[in-house]
Amino acid sequence: MKVYIDLTNLMEVDFVSGIQRVVRNVICELIENDAIDYHLIAYDSFLCRHRNLHRKKFQDYFRYGQGNKHEIWGHKVVYLEELRAGDIFFDIDSVWFATDRRSVLLPQLKKNGVRCAVCVYDIIPILCPQFVHENTLINFTAYIGAYLQYADVFITNAQTTLDRIWELADRLGLPRKPGIVTGLSADLPAISDVDSIVDDDTRQAVSAGRYVLMVGTIEPRKNHALILEAFEKQFFAQGINLIFAGRVGWNVEEFADRIRKHPLNGRQFFFLEKKNDAAINYLYQNAYCVAFPSFDEGYGLPVIESFLHETPVLAADIPVLREVAGNACDYFDPTDCDDFRRCLSEILESPEKYDRLKREAQNYRIPSWAEVSKKFEEGLRMTQAVFPYPVSEHVKQIVLLTSRVDVMLKTMPFLERFLPFIEEALLCCPDDYPEKFEAAYSGRFRIKYITDSTLLDGNPLPDDHETRNFFLRCMLMKQELPHDVFLMSDDDYRPLRPIEEEFFLSDGKYRAYFCGDLSDWMGDQKVPTSFDLGMKKTCRFLAKKGLPTRMYDSHMPQIIDKRVYRELLRQFPGIEQLGLSEWSVYFNYLNGTYPGQVAEDVHHTLCWPGATSDWDELVSVSEYVFENHYPELYREGAIFESFSEEFHEDIQNENIRKVQHFLLNRMKHEKGIASFQMYRTFYELLYGEEPYFAIEFRDGKRRIILPEYVLVAESAVTRIPFDLIIDSVEEKTASVIWRVIAPDGTTVME
Repeated sequence: MKVYIDLTNLMEVDFVSGIQRVVRNVICELIENDAIDYHLIAYDSFLCRHRNLHRKKFQDYFRYGQGNKHEIWGHKVVYLEELRAGDIFFDIDSVWFATDRRSVLLPQLKKNGVRCAVCVYDIIPILCPQFVHENTLINFTAYIGAYLQYADVFITNAQTTLDRIWELADRLGLPRKPGIVTGLSADLPAISDVDSIVDDDTRQAVSAGRYVLMVGTIEPRKNHALILEAFEKQFFAQGINLIFAGRVGWNVEEFADRIRKHPLNGRQFFFLEKKNDAAINYLYQNAYCVAFPSFDEGYGLPVIESFLHETPVLAADIPVLREVAGNACDYFDPTDCDDFRRCLSEILESPEKYDRLKREAQNYRIPSWAEVSKKFEEGLRMTQAVFPYPVSEHVKQIVLLTSRVDVMLKTMPFLERFLPFIEEALLCCPDDYPEKFEAAYSGRFRIKYITDSTLLDGNPLPDDHETRNFFLRCMLMKQELPHDVFLMSDDDYRPLRPIEEEFFLSDGKYRAYFCGDLSDWMGDQKVPTSFDLGMKKTCRFLAKKGLPTRMYDSHMPQIIDKRVYRELLRQFPGIEQLGLSEWSVYFNYLNGTYPGQVAEDVHHTLCWPGATSDWDELVSVSEYVFENHYPELYREGAIFESFSEEFHEDIQNENIRKVQHFLLNRMKHEKGIASFQMYRTFYELLYGEEPYFAIEFRDGKRRIILPEYVLVAESAVTRIPFDLIIDSVEEKTASVIWRVIAPDGTTVME
């Protein structure tokens, strides 16, 4: 299990408090576990890429205080787009301001079947936007929205936070994702020699007299003003001091100026900024009590840190602090200064009550960071769902969707000769098909049938081609005749050579063959076909469900687990009516739900596309094993006119020559593509900008915008992307036929 953890923020900030303290301690514990392959990474703004971080040097610096931060950076560039199915991307840091926005990154990762885990400390910017900067609200909203859609597991420190995430998902109409609660630890280092480690300002504040301590960033949500008001009204006069320890945050300029200029500053009131762990530890150890009046929290780490030093805590009466501290604190209303005064006065006036709080703090059990990290690890493992079905050792059945007896009869000899492990063919076909096929077939396969009347079960057959195919495949999965694991194919997918069973099933894993990504599919860019529209619908469906969006529709047989397909149908009721891709929906669901169960490879289909100029291929094919059979390619003047369509004893050798002939045509097409790319590069060097192509509809006029010159390869199909500029609603509905005419009068583009 490979886990990639982005620690950009920790590597950039010059302080370690709050979230960064949690990140530091959890990561130091996690990377001690050699059973999981952790990859620490951070974003290099100069390279605009992530780089690796040295695990040992990270540990040396953040756990043992050895070395320096710069030495942690490695030299290896990490390309997140190259992460694959089964890999885990884990966000534990505060990343909502990251350069690589999660709203862009996560969909890219999910395309490849990467699992996404995130530690969310709170969703306060959503619930209490008045407490955050407007930039934080904007960026956090995009961040949490992306994870609500694409996360595979949420890790939180408190159940309150997880419940809030689930409630937010409910309000947005999104599914609740699995979650786990970790708790937090506190282990500020003990100090053996106070005088040599703690700074003079901190020691002076402690020695000035009995004090109440507040630890945390100065920001509106932390509610420092309420505590200061209470002291100004009562406790300064009673000889009780107040210490604020933290850095200045946001939206507190006026308050920060007030506390720096406070008349009792340096005598009874102390504001200690950017103190190290030793100083904070010293402050906790010597405090009379800790005040924690925050309006809202994700956990309340200072409460736990106080308990670590057996220091009583007076806390805001909010759900998360009740969950974390239970009866170990006394609580007050964070909106009522007088209620805090009551709370502090009670322990000042009652030694018995103060001693009780002291005992509660002493008896509070704080988990170790090792225990907390085990919970984090458990959360990461939750992304790796165990495949629940026994995997067959062999696949013996091929299931074919067919309505053409003549085509099926011509394909059968290829299947029988080149798929020796297959024993049975299940034909899904029209009602009158079996009688016709039985009269003509005499091959080695055991033949079974599921006719349309059985398959449709009274439902009408959809008219649209893609909708019909998907509906039939879905109905097929509900039948008993298909084996649990089988090859799914059409009647015109032909193997070119002998294929072993391991091509589809090996080492308990299914092998799947993709042909690109659905988001990149353009078709032949003429009038969109039913297939093209189906691919677009499938892409939108999968993306909305947070699943990968790879494309598996290259017209070759693929291995199918009926149990997984049935699970998919249960998961998304009514999906069979949507006209999606039967191949891509299945494999992306399988990859997204059970990562690691599928071993992936680029497809091996000859004639995908049928002619190399039909569309630009999205992946590079290294070997052709199957043929997507088009009869028109064998007609006079077509690419395969000199080759046989029929099976014969020497067909394997003829197929080798056929592949070579196809490769020559493909090379010519790729040469044309390369020529156009070279032109684009040269044009940019010459003019300082990329060549720009557009069609403009403006003020009732239509024109084509072209660069200074255009260079395309002779006798090649070159696809040029055009921007469409439309200036009015009326022009959006206008239809136009346009042509680019060559000097000799021939149409170049239409």
